[in-house]
Amino acid sequence: MKKAQTWSLDAIVAIGIFIVVIIGFFYIIDMSSKPNNAEKLKDEGETIPDILISSETGENQSAIVEKKVDEEKREQSDLGGFGDNLSARDKALAIKILNKQKRFDGGAVITVKEKIKELIKNGELELKVREENKIKDMPRRSYNRATNEEQARHALKQKEAGKVKVYMVSGYDLGKTAYDYAEYILSKKG
Repeated sequence: MKKAQTWSLDAIVAIGIFIVVIIGFFYIIDMSSKPNNAEKLKDEGETIPDILISSETGENQSAIVEKKVDEEKREQSDLGGFGDNLSARDKALAIKILNKQKRFDGGAVITVKEKIKELIKNGELELKVREENKIKDMPRRSYNRATNEEQARHALKQKEAGKVKVYMVSGYDLGKTAYDYAEYILSKKG
């Protein structure tokens, strides 16, 4: 080896050792300045039993939580008389469908029931029933790529499958339950 190559290799090794020592030094200083996590956990662990032992606040908090949950359940299950003539299973299904949360028109997330009430309040409720093919039309690309026989078979399948009703509530396809609920609320309001 030449002297210049040896000297440059020695310099690189020395710089590497120097950087490791500096990083180690700052790491040790940083660790000594931080409080010990074990001590912090011990202090928090000592305060938890005191919080749990205080029974008055625990009972009050649990009563408040239970009351809030009961109010939410009562509000969710209140259909304004809509489900009175339904079986228990159908009423539970209607409650589930009407309390499903959706985002309407990019706005806030609200339940279907709240949206219907909002539409009625604003006078925007419009109920429509339209019919569609059960089997949807082929996408344009598929239709253009299909042979005449494949197109004819698809048209025959559509005809044999028949039509299905789509229940629209102010332009939203919310299903028959929501449609019936909106119709019931409208008839009730007179």
